[in-house]
Amino acid sequence: DWNHANSNALLIIGDSGTGKSFCVIKPNIELSAKNQRSLVIADNYDREDIAILQKYGYDIRELDLDDLPHSAGWNILKSLSGDRMEEKVAVFARTVIASGQNGAGVLTIGSVELLSAVILKVLLDPNMEEGDRTIAAVYQILSDPNSPSSLYQLFDEEHITEAEQLAREKFEPFLLISPNMAGAIAENVRESLAVFQDSNISKKFSHDGISFERNDEKKELSLLLKKNDKVFGLGETVRGMNKRGWLYTANNSDDPNHTEDKRSLYASQNFLIITSDDRSLGVYVDTPGRVTFDIGYSQQDQLVISFEDFDADIYLIEAEESEASLSRSESLKNIVKEFRHLIGRSYIPPYWAFGFGQSRWSYYTEDEVREVADKYDELGIPLDMIYLDIDYMERYKDFTVDDKAFPNFPDFVNEMKNRGIHLVPIIDAGVKIEDGYDVYEEGVKEDFFVKKENGENLVAAVWPGQVHFPDFLNDKAREWFGNKYKVLLDQGIDGFWNDMNEPAIFYTQDHLQEVFDAIEDYKGKNLDIKSFFAFKDLVGSIDNNEADYKRFYHEYKCMKIRHDKVHNLFGYNMTRAAGEAFERLSPDKRILMFSRSSYIGMHRYGGIWCGDNKSWWSHLLLNIQQMPALSMCGFLYSGADVCGFGADTTEDLAIRWISFGIFTPLFRNHAAAGTRYQELYRFD
Repeated sequence: DWNHANSNALLIIGDSGTGKSFCVIKPNIELSAKNQRSLVIADNYDREDIAILQKYGYDIRELDLDDLPHSAGWNILKSLSGDRMEEKVAVFARTVIASGQNGAGVLTIGSVELLSAVILKVLLDPNMEEGDRTIAAVYQILSDPNSPSSLYQLFDEEHITEAEQLAREKFEPFLLISPNMAGAIAENVRESLAVFQDSNISKKFSHDGISFERNDEKKELSLLLKKNDKVFGLGETVRGMNKRGWLYTANNSDDPNHTEDKRSLYASQNFLIITSDDRSLGVYVDTPGRVTFDIGYSQQDQLVISFEDFDADIYLIEAEESEASLSRSESLKNIVKEFRHLIGRSYIPPYWAFGFGQSRWSYYTEDEVREVADKYDELGIPLDMIYLDIDYMERYKDFTVDDKAFPNFPDFVNEMKNRGIHLVPIIDAGVKIEDGYDVYEEGVKEDFFVKKENGENLVAAVWPGQVHFPDFLNDKAREWFGNKYKVLLDQGIDGFWNDMNEPAIFYTQDHLQEVFDAIEDYKGKNLDIKSFFAFKDLVGSIDNNEADYKRFYHEYKCMKIRHDKVHNLFGYNMTRAAGEAFERLSPDKRILMFSRSSYIGMHRYGGIWCGDNKSWWSHLLLNIQQMPALSMCGFLYSGADVCGFGADTTEDLAIRWISFGIFTPLFRNHAAAGTRYQELYRFD
């Protein structure tokens, strides 16, 4: 029963000798045979089992591993010592996880003495005690008390219970390695190490004639583009549907100015398709850090993918050979279909969420909300949702309601539902620092907030002033925050939108003090052109400062990870917290959830909206151009703020945008404070 939907893990199930063993490999997706394709490696299999798997669309690769030398594992262990240890370990790890996954721990079934020590040496925390490694290695042997494994005999029932507990707490995701697979892995590792000794890792990898060049010094992968190649994808980005000719950087950013010179918006959706008349290839770059895609910008005939940390899983997806006779459009659809199989099923909202929603920053009281509902009723315009922006809260505190503006909130929610209207409140990523506020006090007590290197909770700021950010990479913190949605679910709310979760940072206390100190140097000076702009840049550096994203750390599987290394996962895991909570808190009812920041994988837990666009004709066009790319990446429930969020809309633009928006799954009219009121009933 494998229930770790979001583990980056390789799962191999083996029961050698029963006649029915097989191995399942599934990267980054829910491990369920019901709705996904897998790669199944079978040895000592039962033909009927394999036929059933093939019937349900599994790819089968059969291997006869019985004659492989299991003792090879010890030889590999010896080869990992000596010079250039770290590089050898890297080669070894890549080979063990041949299908591109990352493991944090290892557990074996059967002959654990063969390879467990080697893999533990590579994949577990290097600071872990040797005894812990051994304990981890025996987990899951419990299912076979008569196992011939010599290590099994070393542990009594108490130690085995300890092993199971330790494995669950420390070593997820992990690997289960069957005895027969151990020999095959050892053989492959030996070959890879031989290659390493000769050439220090291959500088090129290719697929059916499409070759990527690798430059370790520059941390780049490059591909030669043909003259007629087009490049589609990358989800929520600026410019046209064909991405060729510009630079795009995967670095989730709180930027409300979506102009054509921008390289990053709120999301990182690193899937693209390169296509021409004679070839089509899907490329997925799976890494949570900063990645830049230079798609014919520096050199027209080159796609260059640059990494801040040269640590990524690269997936190449081509149409099958049997599809050679298909049209290019059919081939592209099949590549997207394969990719969507890989990443897992997309979030589906409740039926009513496909209707029309009205929003504004903000409707401040229940009377204002009621007026919006009344006006739409008077004109007979269907209205399914009214959104509540930040001012419904008590002083911008998550999971609170201002009882002066909404004195009988549960009754008001029910009143709106009786009129066919669902209220959808916003939730932000920052938790206000305030004594007596239960969310803040619980987070501090349980150690659920991100920390600076010295162990202190980071003090940042957003709407309520100073806040702490929950550590959404911490499983327990994520569960805790997700359970907080119950406060509003219990009051009748059945939809939410997550915002400010890049995370947006108005300032950190540390950098703000640095700016105040530096300003002293400018007092009383005659500022010339250079010093004036330096001063201006200093003040402008307060919000979303790049250095601030390097000030704090996450705890992930007993490791401390600096935020910028996993920055693009923050919003994803905030929405994952909600999605997992809804499964627990409302298992029989769909809850609406969408987010501003995202990463591929978040599509399983919610949709997205495209953030703070403007009431510009060019942004209506951008909305149209972004929708297919978002759908390619699995974000089916998506849309932009129709009529535009910032700036003042016009009646003709509103008519055109509504005409398009009615065909987008997320269909919401939303406007910023200080802009023209653009509810549909306000126009002639």
